[in-house]
Amino acid sequence: MGMDFATTMAGHIIHLNAGYFSDLEHLKEEYNEGVRLGRFVSGTDWRAISRHEVGHVVANMFHINPMKVAMGIKAGLREAEVLDVLTDELSIYSTEYEDGREIISESFSAYYSKVGNIFANSFVTYCKAMA
Repeated sequence: MGMDFATTMAGHIIHLNAGYFSDLEHLKEEYNEGVRLGRFVSGTDWRAISRHEVGHVVANMFHINPMKVAMGIKAGLREAEVLDVLTDELSIYSTEYEDGREIISESFSAYYSKVGNIFANSFVTYCKAMA
């Protein structure tokens, strides 16, 4: 698993990194540092890791294209512009991949952590309307 806190495999199997989850204090320190640096959504804590991974599962189960949803929310912007905006509005990690695969996960982590992130709230609301 490398340095990831967790991964989602085969579309629905969430693997937690025992190197982090066996030492909760270390996990908290590392996650909080990521939040401080803007890598993860502001206001979230280590519990957002599982919420993030559930976002991947939902995207896979319902065949949600996160970039397409983000483009709908940020209508009028090109893909590259959407990614630039989301770096600031959501997190650096949300734009790690050009296909937007981390957008839904970072949105889930923010929405279900109840941090009041405007983009994440819009994203999840949009996804709920699709169901």
